[in-house]
Amino acid sequence: MPYDDAGPDRRLVAKLITGGAVAVRTTRREWQKAAVRAELRTVAIEVFLAQGYHEANIAEIAERAGVSERTFYRYFPTKESVALDWIDETAPAVHEMLRRQRPTVSPSDALCEAFIAATPPSMDGTLEKPVLSLIFSTPRLLSAYYDHARTWEKDVAQVLAERLGTDVASDPRPALWSAMGFAIAHTVARERATQGNTDFSIFPTLLRKRFAEAAQFFHDLSVPG
Repeated sequence: MPYDDAGPDRRLVAKLITGGAVAVRTTRREWQKAAVRAELRTVAIEVFLAQGYHEANIAEIAERAGVSERTFYRYFPTKESVALDWIDETAPAVHEMLRRQRPTVSPSDALCEAFIAATPPSMDGTLEKPVLSLIFSTPRLLSAYYDHARTWEKDVAQVLAERLGTDVASDPRPALWSAMGFAIAHTVARERATQGNTDFSIFPTLLRKRFAEAAQFFHDLSVPG
């Protein structure tokens, strides 16, 4: 199936995929590598959305990006990796934002605000919804998404342990809080993938609401009744 140029607005795709990733680099070579990576992600998402994930092929993505298949595989080993790369880039930002939260902030609130602060401001609801829909409607891609999430959970648990002055090997709380936080984030992502409203500005409100509901649930469990 030929690529449909009438598909998603390329500028909007680029905004979503790069998320500021192609920033000022220390060398021209680093900038060029970042630009190629961003272009491959942009083209890949365009093709996935226009043709369907399974119908898309690496050869066409590479050709449209102006590189060889060999170059594509130098940056991304699989289709799954290029489809999820824009999400992977937010994980380090979550860690950094979590470290910046005040020590007096509860783990639940710190996690919630870290997720919100780490979300690239360039993410546009016009594309955020179809990309999330693509992930949640493609079993193979969804499986890869959850595989990535397990790594993110472990990393965030380590940061939470640092905040609490404890160790993940002896204290189960950081891992439990991290698992809960990502479960909420996945739930909100699925909600965003299925609802008709593409206004991305409601994301912080929805995330805070779900975190508050979870905190209330755990509070109720701890109250003798």
